Amino acid sequence: MRGQIHVRRDERVKDELDRDEGFLAITDVTVVDANGNVLYDVPFLAVKREHIVWVIPEPHPSEERDS
Repeated sequence: MRGQIHVRRDERVKDELDRDEGFLAITDVTVVDANGNVLYDVPFLAVKREHIVWVIPEPHPSEERDS
């Protein structure tokens, strides 16, 4: 899955992931299979936190540098 995790003001991504809530809201989600083929594009997805194995942040477009 690739999408946007919304973090509360003055908190970190880790704080959002560590919350004691059952689901994590993700927006602008693309779900892909093991070969990278797009299965779904959805505006919103609620993911059960206990099923999250890892999260890899991508740089914000304004933070990317030309190589």
